[in-house]
Amino acid sequence: MSTDARASTTHELLVEIGRGGVGIVHLARREDARLVVRKSLRPELARNVAVRRMFLEEARVAQQVRHANVVEVLATGFDAKGVPWIEMEWAPGASLQAIEDAAPLPRDLYVRVVADLLAGLHAAHVARGTDGALLELVHRDVSPHNVLVTFEGDVKVLDFGIAKVKDSHVETTTGVVKGKATYLAPEQASRGEVDARTDLFAVGVMLWQSIAGRRIWEGMSEPEIFHRLVTGEIPDLREVAPDAPEALACVVRRALAPKKDDRYATAEAMRDELLAAIAPRDDARAAIAHHVKDAFADELRETNAIVAGTATVTASARTAGASEPTGTLSAAAKAPSTRRRAPLAWAAVAVAIAGAATFALTTRRTPAPSSPAAAPLAPAACIADESCAAGDHCGEDGACVTLARDGCRVLPDDLPRASRPLYFGALFPLSGPDADAYGRSNARAAELAVREINRLAGGVPFGDARRPLGLLACDDAADADARARYLADRVPAVIGFRTSDEALALSRDVFFPKGVLAVSALNASPLLAQLPAGKPRLFFRATASAIAFAAPIARAVSTMLAPEARKRTELGATDRVRVSVVRSGNATGIAYADQILRELGQPADLDVQETALGEGAADAGSALSGAIDALAKRAPHVVVAIGDGVFEAVVKPLEARVAAPEAKRPIYLVTTPWEDDGFRAFVRARPERRRRFFAVSWPTSHRALTGFVERYRESFGEVLTPTTASPGPYDSVYLLAYAAASLAGTRATGASLSRGIERLLPGAPRVEIGPSAVVSGLATVARGERIDLDGIISRFDFDLATGDSPVDAVLLCTTYDPATKAVDARDVAIKPGRVACP
Repeated sequence: MSTDARASTTHELLVEIGRGGVGIVHLARREDARLVVRKSLRPELARNVAVRRMFLEEARVAQQVRHANVVEVLATGFDAKGVPWIEMEWAPGASLQAIEDAAPLPRDLYVRVVADLLAGLHAAHVARGTDGALLELVHRDVSPHNVLVTFEGDVKVLDFGIAKVKDSHVETTTGVVKGKATYLAPEQASRGEVDARTDLFAVGVMLWQSIAGRRIWEGMSEPEIFHRLVTGEIPDLREVAPDAPEALACVVRRALAPKKDDRYATAEAMRDELLAAIAPRDDARAAIAHHVKDAFADELRETNAIVAGTATVTASARTAGASEPTGTLSAAAKAPSTRRRAPLAWAAVAVAIAGAATFALTTRRTPAPSSPAAAPLAPAACIADESCAAGDHCGEDGACVTLARDGCRVLPDDLPRASRPLYFGALFPLSGPDADAYGRSNARAAELAVREINRLAGGVPFGDARRPLGLLACDDAADADARARYLADRVPAVIGFRTSDEALALSRDVFFPKGVLAVSALNASPLLAQLPAGKPRLFFRATASAIAFAAPIARAVSTMLAPEARKRTELGATDRVRVSVVRSGNATGIAYADQILRELGQPADLDVQETALGEGAADAGSALSGAIDALAKRAPHVVVAIGDGVFEAVVKPLEARVAAPEAKRPIYLVTTPWEDDGFRAFVRARPERRRRFFAVSWPTSHRALTGFVERYRESFGEVLTPTTASPGPYDSVYLLAYAAASLAGTRATGASLSRGIERLLPGAPRVEIGPSAVVSGLATVARGERIDLDGIISRFDFDLATGDSPVDAVLLCTTYDPATKAVDARDVAIKPGRVACP
């Protein structure tokens, strides 16, 4: 017996009908004699605050959805020992999965079941809370296991245990994939934002499988399934079921669209088209009821006996770990059946309910709080993170070390502690103004790579096992030296950094002495190529060196922009085009400008001159003003200004001093300005200005880059464009993952990872980073075979003397969309001739 003081509800537990990793489900009788289903949290989990909250959150969410096609939650409470329970309506029947296993429904009846399922889902999707606001509820685990078909022919949605709701009182675990792999939508596989259309994809999978008579992902492993989902390779129904009615196939095809925007907007809209695609039977409910009763005749007799109060219910031996006796029906109910079905009508459904708290709980163990009095773990005594105290991890030397601390956190936050993740470090500005400008987006780019590798490939092959990747991301906006030293004691490799000067200093003074490999993900300074990085090399650059663009810039100026300026300003055949190369006074600016000037040379048709601004491109004061005055007096036809902040520091003040009409004003080649609010406003004010602004960069139309941008948006809900994206951190994580795969289970160190990178150089089959090749690519490297890895920005064909790699370069034109007022860019090949911009 169990009593809840609040609800004044007393239950007589009749029989246990399901048990899972989280809950125990009983058929129970209330004081008013009504039969109900009671789901209790497993007693050993009841003391875990996080689990208890999730358990009760399921009830809170489900109680707000009232519809004939949704299993009703009646009450919640706690037993005498404080264990929470949820009381639900008892609707005898079987799960749709059990029915399909025992005796598949005819196509028209299956479609009717799915139509009723959609009605229940629509009710959930449009449910409102007590304040009248939409809950924005998403089930996230729609499958035949969670659809109840009663003996009366009714259809009910089960299990809101992992539902997402806007006003949830339980914090969502970022990056945790929730749901059954075979019914996941692409946005779930890539850990992006989900909404009602995510549930519709799962319904589409159900329809596909019923019509085709086979699993949609037949014979595929979970990593293969995730790969297909992320890349949008969804099998077409008509290819495996050519006899399927076209109207029905169209409904399935739209429900399974890889992009959410291409699916039905609502479950109701999908239901309407589904019913229109196949003539509904007037007797469908009765026909479904007859089918289920016939398939589960023995279970129906037992159910009727329970309702009549004549079934024999006896206590059986206690199940290991249970705190209450398990009721069983008569021996007849337990006798083996020749059919593939549950031994009790509700049991197949109850198993789903019992284990339903959340998929996250089955993949992410919640460590018990450590006692303050507990003895510290001995060094060199751990084999997995769960061997260490909460918050610590099992280091490469087998000793437990602390990871997260003030200013440093582990990404992603769903790493299973039962494993021994391979952690890399990262330094990004995660606070202050740089965090909003680029710090957080770069950390997210690195996290996206970690997520993809873990989800699609199961982590990095490491000898006979696989190790998931983790990232210890620290904030280098302040106290970068201390945080670098913290990382150097804990990880074999670090990616970042906020500035080139920081990359230089920390690599030389902190990482190299500790044998830690540093990978520059953001920094363009030519001076990084001069670091004494040792052998094997402990510094590589996964983004582009500024020097790599010096020759393309010179070529674009001399063969494209100078001829364009000559045409616009109507210079005579013997007049020289004035080109000004503007630089800052720091070492990077000097080295970069010097290389551009060398590449430009002194051709007869160009008058090239250098202008220095001071220590920084954004320096204020009379020195900068004087430099701009001198520049305006020279009246250059082409201005090359490379560096951060050049629009505010150079372009705006120079434009203010130039009195020429638009057609005769300077043409600018500057560092990609399209993410600058001031530049966008400048172009919007007079759109014709866009024809004077160019940049040289890596190709923004590259398929790998556009794919990265789309997956980033899906995962984090943040809008990027190919011209504003910074994929260097993403490339860096993949580079280290492939290097680690070559270690064959040996200890990961900076030196061993460096030797792994050396195995990724040209002379072997090319492999492009990203989800499309990660499973096969890592497996190839793990077998000891070589590959030629290709990044989004860099070709990863590293010069082992400099740590740099060649990059492809294009000229970017400024574009303007009058309808949206969007200012962006488009690639143009660098070749002699006129500038053909849109």
